[in-house]
Amino acid sequence: MSRRTLMTKETHFYVKSGDTEELMAFAFTLAPAFHNKEEARNCTGLFWTPTVKSILKTVLERARENSEKKYLRLPYSALRFDIEATASGLLGIVSDLGLNYFDHQDKPKPFLVAESEYTEVTQQVNDSFSVWTTSEALSHFRHRYQIEDQFIDRLDQLYTQNKVLTSQKEVIKPFNWQLGYQNPPKENFTGIFEDLSSVLLKTLSGIVIHPKLGKLLPVISRSRHNNRVIELMTQPFMMEIKEKKEEGEKEKGRKGEFSLRLKLSVETMPTYDKPIITVTFTRTRWLDNKTFPDDPKKDSWYKKDITGYVHDEGNSGRCIAFELFKNRESGKYEFRDEVYSRMSERCDLPGEGTVEALKRQQLNAKNSAGQILAAARAVYSNQIPKNHPLQHGFSTADRVTFFEAIAEPLAKIGVVPWTDWTEVRSPKKYSKSDAERSMVDLPAFLKGLIESEGDVVIEEEKITADILKDTLRTALSFEPEQITDNLKDSKKKDEKKTDEKNSKKKSDLEKLEKVININAIAINEVFKILTPTLVVIGENKKRQDIIIEMAKLLFGDRVKVYQVYLPNGAYGTKPNKVKPKEHLNAQVKRWVDVVDKIQNACPMPIFALVEAAWWFKSDDGKLQKDYPLNKVATRMALANKDIASQYLNTPKTTKAGKIYLGDYLMRIQNALYDLLFAHSGYAEAVPESINKLFTDQMVGRQPRYVVGLAVIAKNKTRFKSRRKLIAAVRYDVQTGESKMKYSYGKDKSTISNWVPFTAGLCNISRLSEHTLGSKAEEIGNNIVAFCYSVIEEIAKEDPHAIIIVNSTHINSQYAWSWLRDKDLKPENISIGQKRFKKSAWKGIRIIRCRTSIPPTLCQRKEVIYQEIDTEGNEKPEKVTIPAHTTVPTLLKVNSTKTPTFLSVAPPKLQEKRGKSVFEKRKLAFPVSNKMPGKDYLNIAPKLKEKTTYITLEADIMTKAASYPRTVEFAIVHKHPEDIDEILVRFVESLRFGYAQYQDWTSLPFVLHAMSTVEEYVNTFELEEIEGDS
Repeated sequence: MSRRTLMTKETHFYVKSGDTEELMAFAFTLAPAFHNKEEARNCTGLFWTPTVKSILKTVLERARENSEKKYLRLPYSALRFDIEATASGLLGIVSDLGLNYFDHQDKPKPFLVAESEYTEVTQQVNDSFSVWTTSEALSHFRHRYQIEDQFIDRLDQLYTQNKVLTSQKEVIKPFNWQLGYQNPPKENFTGIFEDLSSVLLKTLSGIVIHPKLGKLLPVISRSRHNNRVIELMTQPFMMEIKEKKEEGEKEKGRKGEFSLRLKLSVETMPTYDKPIITVTFTRTRWLDNKTFPDDPKKDSWYKKDITGYVHDEGNSGRCIAFELFKNRESGKYEFRDEVYSRMSERCDLPGEGTVEALKRQQLNAKNSAGQILAAARAVYSNQIPKNHPLQHGFSTADRVTFFEAIAEPLAKIGVVPWTDWTEVRSPKKYSKSDAERSMVDLPAFLKGLIESEGDVVIEEEKITADILKDTLRTALSFEPEQITDNLKDSKKKDEKKTDEKNSKKKSDLEKLEKVININAIAINEVFKILTPTLVVIGENKKRQDIIIEMAKLLFGDRVKVYQVYLPNGAYGTKPNKVKPKEHLNAQVKRWVDVVDKIQNACPMPIFALVEAAWWFKSDDGKLQKDYPLNKVATRMALANKDIASQYLNTPKTTKAGKIYLGDYLMRIQNALYDLLFAHSGYAEAVPESINKLFTDQMVGRQPRYVVGLAVIAKNKTRFKSRRKLIAAVRYDVQTGESKMKYSYGKDKSTISNWVPFTAGLCNISRLSEHTLGSKAEEIGNNIVAFCYSVIEEIAKEDPHAIIIVNSTHINSQYAWSWLRDKDLKPENISIGQKRFKKSAWKGIRIIRCRTSIPPTLCQRKEVIYQEIDTEGNEKPEKVTIPAHTTVPTLLKVNSTKTPTFLSVAPPKLQEKRGKSVFEKRKLAFPVSNKMPGKDYLNIAPKLKEKTTYITLEADIMTKAASYPRTVEFAIVHKHPEDIDEILVRFVESLRFGYAQYQDWTSLPFVLHAMSTVEEYVNTFELEEIEGDS
């Protein structure tokens, strides 16, 4: 997008006079000395009658008798959803409506409190109860657990007799934040989470977060099970989007609808006496006619269920969610159950529950004055195309603006920005320049490629972009795109900057030589005296030649390279009328001959780089993704012969068939590094970090082993029985070797021995079952047994080892309960039923790692400019320009008994994106890159280079919209003389610049390696495919 500048009659010049920087977290907490000035209100509180409670209690007890689940609950979510969607004047509602705990209380609490009249709210809740008793949810529950019909019939009778509810007047007092400080509730604020969430939702409902986005509406969702989390959404916003077309085509405008979504989650930190309210901003794209085809059966968009929303601003001020599930036989979408029908009638929505009905009807219900009361749309929020100008998330500047918009109303109820931390100054400043291994420059690679052609001899100083294009066009029959600026306009550079050019060439050659030397050292450390074999598998010889040339350039003769062609039918679209498991077995057989040929011809260890396309044309000519089980079969077939494998997508091309060579070459290098180093569990920076950090008081207690513990699970909540595998990665600082240990088995857990990392990957791929049990208690016990075994074994060999535990899937009541915030007490540690061995494990360091809970942070920066005249004299005018960004930061959380730290890494920039939010954002005085012309000559010569011209108005572009990656580290156990900051600095150093990664990763090395392990768990993909079929 071109920058538009509006000039004024008088030119203004500025010089930078300073800047301000401060860290800020996208999180709130409770003000320590706040007194709510709201007055108490008289409201209506609703209770279930004793008869209804008795019947429901009996139903629940009968169901538990007929079930193996200890903590079975009634299906209350459908009832609560309908109440929240239809009842008016709600001030508070208990998450389970009091339907799962029927114990006697001294003073029963109402399950619902409303400010509306008794008769109105009672009738609404009564009607919701009647719908629920006949709904699919309760009917399915009744049949599954053999509940007699007489109980449901009795509930219907009570409804007709108006004996379901009873009420009493309630006095609602302002929420007393101070109560939490004076008398801390049990379970670390869990008791007030629900009340706090209700207050937050009520406070932010109706707030205008941006002038063009309208009000925030509370999202009412049937799937809301967590009383800590609330969501709000704006009305859909229509936006013009300009997309650049291919050469020769004009730019075309396209409209799309988007909404901003705000999510607040009430969280805790270890032994911290206040809740932390994290804030997340996301973008939702609404489906339109282009993404809603007439025949969903033939379109790749339609594979899963869809969520829709009724924006009911006129009636209730809420955003009500409904579900459309895919009928597997007809391929059409239908509403799930009767709960939607009431909402459909009230909001004048289509009676026919299909997407087609939503498309045909004008989805706006208006009153007599013509005001829009409700609008319904369907959303598939995770399916924004990658080439779309708007991606998920927002820039740092956007999020700061939104955060400030909600901070003002929250401050009125005592919720303030969270700032209770101290910045830890690390002696090492992380930046890209610190990463020793880097990618080879495109010019250097092209030079090597040209020299490899026997009939092409070009002197180095004569290489230009045109010569390179002609050479590659002749030698390889394709034209490269994205030639770097270093190769463009070389004739002009020769004339003006000969010395700089020669210096640059020398620098490039030195960098290339350094990369080759670093790779040789890494190969020696990983494989010792062995020479690994790289097998390039593909279907295009010219592209295979490019990959081989790159491998030779990076690794020289330390890696043997072979070339093999793909077997016929290895990849393609989804087959018709074939069961997933049968297709998987058939595809594995296709590879048998090829894999045998590789094993017989190539010496071990063997690593296979498979170039395979991700998209294919189906029978009707449309592009469809490769059937996922095809690539699973390839990995299984190779792993059966102890061959590790990695995939490389085919190069991107233009419509004219031109290859984007720059992108392709970078991906080749990434794939090679990942295959040879990540699949070997290699990390080069660990010994260096230990030598730098473990000095003075920490000398003599350097760890030999760094161990990562994690449960690997497929995060698909719609699967009742999720596959799980627990694994440990052990890195030996002395030898540089990584080994793996894992546990598996459905009936009786089997714990493997420590095996080399690559061998462990292949072993896991060969397992037919990846599960830790069928019941929660059984899974928990197997996790405990594995973790205890690993700690016991590590402690005997290395009393100063560091064990990093990813608690994401381990944190359960049956596993390591002490990893939960409320139980994280170092003086009272137990692993399951086994006590922590305080004497034998005295020096062991155990650090809990979490990624989903901690808030994101940013560097809030503002640059100050001082206006000057042409002589350099200062004027009164000053301009402040925001320049918010994310910088690597390590923070220590104050006021916690358990040492807790936050490690913030910059966002991982993967996709380019366009405009900032939903409009062209403008700043009052943005800095211009260009000077204003002749007027600039009037400035004193000594001030020219220091002067910045600032326009009155200009459209701006924002940076890529990715969230910073924050990791929380809590030191659960350590040596009595250990220094907390040293331990955490070391663990944080494992996030940066190791193995194939040049920049920050989401987790420390020994935990990040689990993402490679997950690729080899073939049953994950099979389970998902079977669930969709």
